[in-house]
Amino acid sequence: MGYVDKEGKMSDIQAIHELTTSLYKGMKFVEGIMPDFNLLRSVFVRNALIINGTPGKHYVFDLASFLESVEDRMLGNPDFHSFEEREVYETTQIFGNIAQRVSTFEARWWGGEDEPFFMGVNMIQFVKIDEDWRVANVVWNKATPEIPLTKEFLSRDSPLLS
Repeated sequence: MGYVDKEGKMSDIQAIHELTTSLYKGMKFVEGIMPDFNLLRSVFVRNALIINGTPGKHYVFDLASFLESVEDRMLGNPDFHSFEEREVYETTQIFGNIAQRVSTFEARWWGGEDEPFFMGVNMIQFVKIDEDWRVANVVWNKATPEIPLTKEFLSRDSPLLS
């Protein structure tokens, strides 16, 4: 596929793709099973920030406070029993040891309905430290009627572009 060089090393773009997959996988959970917080801890740098940029819902978390917030929301809301975010479009730019991924996602109650209950964009920043890529920051914004997803954030075959 072009992700491995002649020496068998994974390319930077593949490493970032796999790290992003782990990020989304770590947030997924089903009833009775917590999200994989250890997996999430493994993808972030120690002092990462996770920021909700949605108007009226601006929150800035470090990783520990973000995980605590997720756990509190799960335990405090009996309707919040499964969740999954899925990347539906991405574009990644790499410059040296830093990278930025624009990751359009859809959120669903995992294993439930076919349609997402919301969509949005994660801006994920990465840094390469000692040959390993890690997530430095995630900033997200939900799509709303006032801030809709535009063609720059959707694949050409998205039903939202019809």
